[in-house]
Parts: sequence; structure tokens; C-alpha cells
Amino acid sequence: MAFDEALGERVAAAFQRAGVDFQKKRMFGGLGFMVSDKMCIGIIVKNDLMVRVVDEKFADVLKMPDARRMDFTGRPMNGFVYVASKGLADEGSLDRWIGIALEFAKLGKVKSKRAAQK
Repeated sequence: MAFDEALGERVAAAFQRAGVDFQKKRMFGGLGFMVSDKMCIGIIVKNDLMVRVVDEKFADVLKMPDARRMDFTGRPMNGFVYVASKGLADEGSLDRWIGIALEFAKLGKVKSKRAAQK
């Protein structure tokens, strides 16, 4: 499945507006955005935005309009939400989601199988 490249450009512009250093990385057939070596936001499926959320705020973020739990593999995942395209209609709404992703980049813990094995 292709991802929305125009949305990728909007996300990059939002990071630039926020004055944040970031890297774009192709992953999972889409585009991920890395901040502080953490993937915090991505466009994986069509035009939905995938946002990483700190654990403490995950339940509240799920209650936000146009947000739903990420289920990329068919299994719901904690700490990840999809945001429907209608929730990204203007730059202000996109900037709010960027802020949530940046909070994860700053405070969030990356959980990996490799780290758990150490």
C-alpha cells in the first residue's frame, strides 16, 4: 500500500516549524520520522498518521477525536495511535499531534525484544 506523500511533506514542515531536528526513514512500506533516534510518528497506511504516545497519556489520547488504537498487524498495540485524515485537516490540528509525538521522543521509553533480553 502506498502512503500519502503530501502528508509526509506536511509532517516534515510541522517539525521544521517546531524547530526540531528529525530524520525521515522508509519503513514498513511507509515513512517514519525519527527524533532523538526514536520513531515517533509515521505514515504507514494510506493517509492515516501513526503517532507514538507516552504511556501515561495513552488512554486520554485515545479519547481524542479521529484517534484509534493502532492495529497494524491485526493486534491492537498500546502506545501507538492512528489519526484519521479528517483529524489532520489544518496545520493547527497536525501541530497538536506533532506535539504528542515529540513528547514521546523526549520522555517515552522504547520497548524492544532485544532490550528485554539484555
